[in-house]
Amino acid sequence: MAKFAFAEGFNVDECISTKLSALAADTAGLAAGYLTDADIGKGVKLGASDRYVLAASGDEIEGFLVSVESATIDGFSFGTIVKSGNKAVTFEGAGITIGLLVNFGTAIAKGTALTVPVAVKAGAAIAASAAHPFGWNPSTQMWRVISGTGAAGTQGVIERVGEA
Repeated sequence: MAKFAFAEGFNVDECISTKLSALAADTAGLAAGYLTDADIGKGVKLGASDRYVLAASGDEIEGFLVSVESATIDGFSFGTIVKSGNKAVTFEGAGITIGLLVNFGTAIAKGTALTVPVAVKAGAAIAASAAHPFGWNPSTQMWRVISGTGAAGTQGVIERVGEA
């Protein structure tokens, strides 16, 4: 049995405060878009100017929700996200190996607390485009597997590659 394994961790200097909502199409004051403590740990992506939203399956990993305040700002939830460091995850699907770049797996609905760490799945080769200049998804927000077996349903750790 291994005596050492990477663990989840990040520096508080890597956290940012931001407006939050469930979907990019949310408008200010839409209570259905408000996030709560149940959403902590879920994945986020940039959704609109000055606002991050919950990520969907297949989205590139941009960050993770660390906290949600009870007050709102400009009609949106307000909280803290982290965009780098190490993150505990649950592997989804086949083909996940150490060093592999990953995307978000199946998203858990807004307001439903995570019972296991957020899911990730293997990235894939795709046609190069402006959004994916390297012909790989992910290609701009890169996180790689650094710990775990990669077997579906098991847990491991991913880390941000490069600057956040």
